[in-house]
Amino acid sequence: MYIQGSAIDKRFKGSLEHQALAIKEALVEHFDGSPVRILATHAKHAYAMTEDGVIVKVTYKVESKGGVTGIKSKPTKDIAVIEDGEIPAFVAGNFREMVEAALDGKGIPRTQVRETIQLLDKDEPYWISDVLEKIDEAIDSSAWHVMYETNQEKIRTAMHGRIRKIEAPFPSTKFAKISSSKLDQFESELREAVNLVAKLTTEMVDECTNMVFDQEQDEFFSVICESLKVEAQAVGGLLSKAEKLMRSEDVGRVAEAHDRLAERAKTMAVVTAYIKGKSRHNDDEE
Repeated sequence: MYIQGSAIDKRFKGSLEHQALAIKEALVEHFDGSPVRILATHAKHAYAMTEDGVIVKVTYKVESKGGVTGIKSKPTKDIAVIEDGEIPAFVAGNFREMVEAALDGKGIPRTQVRETIQLLDKDEPYWISDVLEKIDEAIDSSAWHVMYETNQEKIRTAMHGRIRKIEAPFPSTKFAKISSSKLDQFESELREAVNLVAKLTTEMVDECTNMVFDQEQDEFFSVICESLKVEAQAVGGLLSKAEKLMRSEDVGRVAEAHDRLAERAKTMAVVTAYIKGKSRHNDDEE
């Protein structure tokens, strides 16, 4: 059999396929030839992803002869974009939804299962309980804390007059002491406080990394400094994860963890400043 191409062309013009092709060509031209991925095409608008990964909504008018006019584009949130840092919370949320659906006897969409499996990382914690457990492991019997407990009076006496300034940046609110019936009203403040403790704790990693000690002090203070650095790095990262994974039902446990770690981080800051005074490069003395 043989079909004339001209006959097909007559039927192709004005078809949905023709319109979609015309819209795609018009969008490529609209974006100055830059690579653009068409995600969904509708009669009067389309969704596309630009070369920079920005999702845009493009409006236009398709003329009767197939031409596309009046093209306008602007970024849109109609299609959610999941940033790298949001992936663990997204996966955890999907797990919760699937488990709840299964318990209720409802079906689980295959698309949701595939999306979740693709983003799954065996080394990534997805539950608040796992994160808090890892934090407890990170702070268990740290060498710096053992040293501080043994020499607490000596250290705080040596740092007298500076302690208040060192501890000032850390949040002072005791969220765990707020009534459980009202605690959910402070969720945003708790998130900010958790992130602040994580940030300040992580900054201690650089402080310890830059310290150099005299040879006779090297072994002792190097061990303390390394202990501070390891704990600060672990706690800072885990607190950030806890904030991202926290849901309304987790507020109470996160509040308790925050209060405990904010106080510990203050002590870490004091010890960091103390051993910095013993280091060869002591900026405070210069």
